[in-house]
Amino acid sequence: MASSNQTGTQSRTRNDRLMGRREKAAAMRTAILDAARKAFAENGFTATKLRDIAEPIGITQPLIHHYFASKQQLFDAVITRAFVEYISRQQAQWERAPDDVRFFTEGIAVLFSYVGEQRELIRLFRWAQREGRFPELPDSSDIDAKIFAKFVEAQNA
Repeated sequence: MASSNQTGTQSRTRNDRLMGRREKAAAMRTAILDAARKAFAENGFTATKLRDIAEPIGITQPLIHHYFASKQQLFDAVITRAFVEYISRQQAQWERAPDDVRFFTEGIAVLFSYVGEQRELIRLFRWAQREGRFPELPDSSDIDAKIFAKFVEAQNA
């Protein structure tokens, strides 16, 4: 019969392994998204093959399908991730903006900074638009409403 100390150690070891697997899976998903973003930006959706994504990161094409059901789902995830990253940067800036002028000027600065750091996004978005493959993005109505409210406040001031 195992002592309670041994049982606790076994549980921690199993939990550590599960956490290790989750972290590895998250890292692999990120690597696939990064490689896909680069390949889609260079070649567009139609011309990009899954091997163009798999080979640079040393994985097989079936492993991509383990994380993403289809090439379209992977493409959508790449675009959505970029949108969510950008919006999170904007929201952080909005929380700090002390007044309407700073809200808008710093918002524009965040936009140009993000696009400058992520230059392949412009190519990626052009391909998405050109090929008619722009996915439905997460709801941004609360963000749109906040920006509109700031415009109204600025006009009334």
